[in-house]
Amino acid sequence: MRQYILALAVALAATASAQMEAPEFGVFSPEEKAISTWNQEEDLKAIVTYDKGVLEFEHIENSWYTLLERRKRVKVLNPFDEDVSQVSIILYRSGQMIEELLSIEASTFVPEGDGFREVKVAESLVFKEQINENLTRIKFVHPNVQKDAFLELTYKIRSPYIINIPNWEFQSEYPCLHSEYQVKFVPFFEYVYEAQGMTEFDFFEAEEMDKLRDLGKSSFGYAGSYGVEFKEVQYTFAMNNVDPFVDEGFITSPSDYIQKISFQLSKIHRTDGSERDFISTWPELNEAMLDSENFGKFLKVSQKLSKKLLAEIDIENKSDLEKIQAISELMKATFTWNGKKRKYADKTAKDVYNDREGNSAELNMFAISMIREADIECTPIILSTRSHGKLRPDYPFDNRTNYVIGMAKAGGPVLVDVTDKMLAFDKIPTDCINERALAVDFGGDENWIGINLSRPSVSNTNLAIDIDDEKTFNIQLSGQYASYAGYDLRTKFRDDPDQIKRGYEDRLGEIDSVMTYHYDSPHKPYIVNLLSTKKGNFAGDYIFLNPFLDFGWNENPFEQETRNYPVDFVYPVDKTIRVSVGAPDNYVLSETPENFIIDDDLVFAQFEYNPMGKGVIAQARYYFKKSIYSIEEYGTLKKHSEDLVKAFTSKIVFEKAAEE
Repeated sequence: MRQYILALAVALAATASAQMEAPEFGVFSPEEKAISTWNQEEDLKAIVTYDKGVLEFEHIENSWYTLLERRKRVKVLNPFDEDVSQVSIILYRSGQMIEELLSIEASTFVPEGDGFREVKVAESLVFKEQINENLTRIKFVHPNVQKDAFLELTYKIRSPYIINIPNWEFQSEYPCLHSEYQVKFVPFFEYVYEAQGMTEFDFFEAEEMDKLRDLGKSSFGYAGSYGVEFKEVQYTFAMNNVDPFVDEGFITSPSDYIQKISFQLSKIHRTDGSERDFISTWPELNEAMLDSENFGKFLKVSQKLSKKLLAEIDIENKSDLEKIQAISELMKATFTWNGKKRKYADKTAKDVYNDREGNSAELNMFAISMIREADIECTPIILSTRSHGKLRPDYPFDNRTNYVIGMAKAGGPVLVDVTDKMLAFDKIPTDCINERALAVDFGGDENWIGINLSRPSVSNTNLAIDIDDEKTFNIQLSGQYASYAGYDLRTKFRDDPDQIKRGYEDRLGEIDSVMTYHYDSPHKPYIVNLLSTKKGNFAGDYIFLNPFLDFGWNENPFEQETRNYPVDFVYPVDKTIRVSVGAPDNYVLSETPENFIIDDDLVFAQFEYNPMGKGVIAQARYYFKKSIYSIEEYGTLKKHSEDLVKAFTSKIVFEKAAEE
């Protein structure tokens, strides 16, 4: 009999902390019962006292599966927080490869006298929700949740996806006393792993199991494997006293920063002694994608079909940039995005052409092909969306990227995405703006592309405020919103006058008329004109007015003294508000805030107040010069933000003139 033993190197250091024994279901230690706070944190919702996952490999009917068993225990401190009692388990499927929930058991242990009363989650209260064709959510709510109750949960999931075995998150929104992941590796699969957000484990152990397992029939299609015996090597990774993850805002995704460990299959060892390497370099990934039916070959076929599409528009005598715009607008007008974000095609190019509908990869690859057919260089760019997590160059695996756009050359680079009709032809969805991406071309080299935007999103708001003798503010607003500022308003209001009125009435009062321009021309600024009336703030002989009417930077989002993550605005922001204020005949300008300016490498801001007869003209501009600010720049950014809030909330004062 042939015997296999797995060896796996571990890069992280580990201390020798003791491993925590699994508690008995429904039995709670005195320490668990007593715990009620965490680092003196107020308003704590819950504490995870135990969370452990055990992953094993199963060989069933000539196929390999993983079996994950999870056990989790939570102590409730704030029973009024709904998130504490809700449980959600996501299952994935693709075609006939389906993850299965094999079992689930959940209970609430309610304090009663000196002990606890168990309230089980009834099977009828566990619901299945189909999120989309690939994802299913199993969800339920723990019953009878109250302060100092314990929530117990255990479940098993079988998965056919051995390329990416389940990640383990040591950190969540709640603090955790003990979080542990135990993986029983078999010698036929080699994995590499990435540990994020930590420099060492509190406990690590690699232990060869005593028991011999028999493979039985070959899972690799080779004869002579029956009777092959092997030993598992059990790897245990554990963290103790894990602080909760605090979402500080202005970040890409919590998955980029949370403490977790993830695995990727790197090599298969067959029982006949042969091996298969999985993609281990970006150039190899590049080559594999170009050879793929759903990527490189899709591009070739779609380019042939592009000739028919190009015949529908006149691109002669146009510049390359104008050609790209015409092709992008034709794609958006002719094809419908089905809402699916993909890197590979699901259908053939011919079906997409005939259906006039497709996922993001299909539509964007068609656009790339059309641009190429117009004799303009255009390269597919693969990336990881913000919701998917940052793309890390050190881990060249196919699952690290999940989206494809185009990069055309028209003087400078032009990024191309045709999924969203509300975006200008040279803009990509904000979910795609995620630091870096990788070009896929026939050169084979690693060609990294920066996706951070340096050009700001510009908005200009003009306000004319006339204060009449009836103590009413008569307001005219004229706003021009370019780039992503225009996109945000287009998608928020959908050019619906009633929605626009509701969106502005808190700042402008009763809106009498709405006029908009360029809604259907995303490459042009979206223009919004409004007329409104609003009761003013009169106090005796004085009128107090914030001239910018809450259109500026009115709250400081940076409340923490220090910050653990970069501040990510997605793109630079440049905003100007100009205001002219006319006072009633019997009032005069009494007081205006001081002019001031900020100008450094991070922020530009300027406020000016100029008297005009009995009125005043006020102008404010703030420009956040970067899309991403480092942790070291946070203190300065926070101070500038405080100054902006103070300036935008300052008031001008009109005083009733003395009678002659």
